[in-house]
Amino acid sequence: MIVWLSGVSGVGKTTIGEQLQINLKWHYSAVYFLDADMCRKNWWPELGLSNRDRTENMLRMARLASFLSRKSNLVIVSCIAPIGPIREEALSICRGSATTKHIYLHTPLITRLNRDPKGLYYRAVIGEIEGLTGYDGRYDIPTNADLSINTSKHSVNEAIDQIYRTIGIISP
Repeated sequence: MIVWLSGVSGVGKTTIGEQLQINLKWHYSAVYFLDADMCRKNWWPELGLSNRDRTENMLRMARLASFLSRKSNLVIVSCIAPIGPIREEALSICRGSATTKHIYLHTPLITRLNRDPKGLYYRAVIGEIEGLTGYDGRYDIPTNADLSINTSKHSVNEAIDQIYRTIGIISP
């Protein structure tokens, strides 16, 4: 199975993905967590943040998730995935080899500004960066996600419980 977490920076993709990985190790042969920043930094350092590189990163993650999901493994993918058609292409790659659930995480801008784990929103507000996805950059809101969670209204544990129900697992 593949659980694909998408949403803009600061909605909780990494936090929820890491907790899912910890919680679900008992249920699968292996549980892998692929985070877009981690993949770009550790495996594909030649990729930057251009639209072309972000697309390539996402498609590589989809192919890797597809490969890793074999033999009763769970793969959790955390990726902003801002462009709808490209996100759908990545999800299609995943669906070709495993049951795939797309979880869309979102929260109001004011919450993201307050969380700002990487300082990106601050940098966008003061004009240091332009085109930040979730601030002044493009993000196509998914219309067909398997689950949509507003993380300003639900704790990490509540969000995870919703994901369990969506993927058909009784809370561990």
